[in-house]
Amino acid sequence: MEELAQALIEERKQQAQLIAHRLEGQLGNFEARAAVETAARLAGAVAEGDYAAAGARHAELAAEIRRLEETLRDWRAETL
Repeated sequence: MEELAQALIEERKQQAQLIAHRLEGQLGNFEARAAVETAARLAGAVAEGDYAAAGARHAELAAEIRRLEETLRDWRAETL
């Protein structure tokens, strides 16, 4: 996420899109639909050159990833 944030700050379109798409795929492995959709919207904002919107989507994506991490921690605690 830090690398993505830096790419957005520096408006490095290709790198930001690549990272967003990579995250979209990785999050899909966990069936984290909200996070996947947010990553897709982030990639779309970057594609349009709308870095303000991309920054907002980055913040939303970070929140979705925190929720996923919490869910996985809870699941692990229940299964051990």
